[in-house]
Amino acid sequence: MAGKPRLTRGVQDKPLLLAGVVGTSAAPVVAMGKGAVPGMLSLLGAEMTDPLAWPELSRANTVFSSRRRAADYRTEGNGIARRLEAAGEFPGLYSNIRDAAVTIRNCRDVVLENVHFQDCWPTAILIEHCQRIVIRNCSFAGGTFAIVARGASTRDLVIENCFWQQDDENAPRRIWEEKAGTNSEPIWNKIHWQRIHGDRKDFNYAVDVKHDWRLYDGDFLRTFGIAGNVVVRRCLIRNAFNAIHTFGTETGMLSVPCRNMLVEDNQFVRIRDNTIEPESGAANWVVRHNRFIDNFRPFSVEGQDTGFLYVYGNDGWNIVAPGPGDADRNTGASLFKFTSQTRSDGPFAFFHNSFLLLRDIAKKHGISGLAVANNAIASRAKNSIFGKLWNAPLADSGEDERFTRRWRELGIDFRGNVVHAPGIANDHGLPHYPDMLRIAGYPLANSERGYDPRFAARADEHGQGAIDLRPAEGSPLRGASLPFELRLPDGDCVSVAGGRHVGAWQEGGRFRLDGELPFLDGMFGNVAALTS
Repeated sequence: MAGKPRLTRGVQDKPLLLAGVVGTSAAPVVAMGKGAVPGMLSLLGAEMTDPLAWPELSRANTVFSSRRRAADYRTEGNGIARRLEAAGEFPGLYSNIRDAAVTIRNCRDVVLENVHFQDCWPTAILIEHCQRIVIRNCSFAGGTFAIVARGASTRDLVIENCFWQQDDENAPRRIWEEKAGTNSEPIWNKIHWQRIHGDRKDFNYAVDVKHDWRLYDGDFLRTFGIAGNVVVRRCLIRNAFNAIHTFGTETGMLSVPCRNMLVEDNQFVRIRDNTIEPESGAANWVVRHNRFIDNFRPFSVEGQDTGFLYVYGNDGWNIVAPGPGDADRNTGASLFKFTSQTRSDGPFAFFHNSFLLLRDIAKKHGISGLAVANNAIASRAKNSIFGKLWNAPLADSGEDERFTRRWRELGIDFRGNVVHAPGIANDHGLPHYPDMLRIAGYPLANSERGYDPRFAARADEHGQGAIDLRPAEGSPLRGASLPFELRLPDGDCVSVAGGRHVGAWQEGGRFRLDGELPFLDGMFGNVAALTS
């Protein structure tokens, strides 16, 4: 369709196509849904005080829906995955990813606002070959993929003030239901990981059409081969399998990665697999001022041609272990995930973050150019924070069971951090971090400290009590950060002064750089707030 799109009140069960709609940067075409914007969306951000809230919708709003709950679509989704498996492909619903409730194709300068999606399987919004698209004040309940972006000409996307809960835990009645439907099991701790993502090659697990939950193997944002310039801001992504997931090309094989990604001021709650996941490369990414609550692996960097990643000012904690029990194949949470294929062409700078972990910092492999500086981390790990075989002789094991020790070869550097792992016993009477890890062959800098960071408040081992990762009075985090430099994509460097608090939290709020990183300065969506 050309011209200004018209949206109506009530439940829409037929797909909408916006094709060839063109505005200007000064006067974008606005597709505004009917009814009041749910007030909950105005409260989103990393500091949201009620992460259990749901948007209040009525038939006065514009709502797209398949009118099928997860339990109703489950077998069909498993069947799609089984057919891919039978054809020798990885089982999933990605082959049907273009089956979307709203498709935005060959458009420029378009805003989609106050539009809501309930149980749109598999995809709610599909963006193809578009520029300067804003998705704002939208909510998503259910669905495999909330937003998908494709095409090498797709760039300049802003997603802000949006909500997504993928499963039905504590979900209110859908507005299209006469009476409340059946809520599916929670993804985080009631569904086995392999029933969503297991495969024959890596897990010796075949698709079970009757009992699997393949419809949950998706993401809040999935991109394929887009040019980049993406902002994801002030969103609440909850009870989902993945959150931000990018591929280099349409097929997932690496070509040109999504460059210039800004993920800021979001809250990620109970993400069962990977939260920030550049699957096949990433360049010039900034992940800042977010909160991660019970995330299995917040930072998963698996691809090649990865580099110039800057992660700072974030905080998070893991209190509740994932998975329903011993039969789950993936319960060993960690802060980072690396694979044997991970390669970096630039630094991965992880600095001034605060985390309270259940287990490891990194379990296996590594990445070149990893610089971990001025972070405050406490772990309840019982074995190690660097993998199961952290202290095994090099000749006895590779890197499949431990964080790499090839730090000098890869240019890995840890300095200025306060890391506490008191639950790991040893026969030497030395702290696990940094002393025992140094003995095992990890060349941690002399500035590393194994002290209790003394956060303002932290829940007990049963998850009871408040959590506040700001430094308490007398904390060793206060005024103890070291100066360092950030290397930029153009070869320049930015100096970061020392003498601040270690970790994310400073006296005036979360840690901030003194100026914007040049590749984000003036990028679409990273300027004065866009208005409709």
